[in-house]
Amino acid sequence: MTLTMSNTGPRMVVLASYQVVDPQGHQYNSTAWSGPTLGPGGRVSSDLTIDGTAFTFEHGKSYTIRLYNMTITEWTISVTP
Repeated sequence: MTLTMSNTGPRMVVLASYQVVDPQGHQYNSTAWSGPTLGPGGRVSSDLTIDGTAFTFEHGKSYTIRLYNMTITEWTISVTP
C-alpha cells in the first residue's frame, strides 16, 4: 500500500518508523524505515514494507497505522483498503 502524507503544521517532520496493526490485533513494526521528510505544506507518498517485504492489506478489513518521528511523536490513522 502506498500512503500519501501531508504536513499541515509549521515545522518540518522527519518520519522514522511505523507500525501496522491488523484486524486481529497483530502488530507489525518497521523500526528501520528511512521515512520521508516533510517540510511545512509538504506532501509525499511512501510504500509500507515490513522487514523489507510489502505488507499485504486485505480488501475490506480495517487496519491501524501509527507513524512516529525521531522524538516518538505518534500519528495514528485507520485505513480500509
